[in-house]
Amino acid sequence: MKNGFVFIKLMVFFLIIAGISFGLYYFLKMPMLFYTCDGCIIIAAIFFIAWLFRLFFKKDIDRSLSSVDTTKWNCNYCGTENPTEARFCTNCGKEHLQEVNINDK
Repeated sequence: MKNGFVFIKLMVFFLIIAGISFGLYYFLKMPMLFYTCDGCIIIAAIFFIAWLFRLFFKKDIDRSLSSVDTTKWNCNYCGTENPTEARFCTNCGKEHLQEVNINDK
């Protein structure tokens, strides 16, 4: 939950900068500050979309990560137990076929 507030803090920061630059544009008639205001609003909108994405999709991402099988796999050719992240057998060098469930031996 702590990381989600980073997006909100950045969004508020850029909205404050946008408000200040729009005020300076309005009172001092400096055209460059109008573009600064527009840019800050666009950046704040990007952070808002990132916050919404994290809010609605983080649970799905966490579920899919927790469903990853962390067990070791056995080689079909020599029977050596290998770490999950290894694509090739550490003993014989044969490639691990992920479609075949090799843990059912």
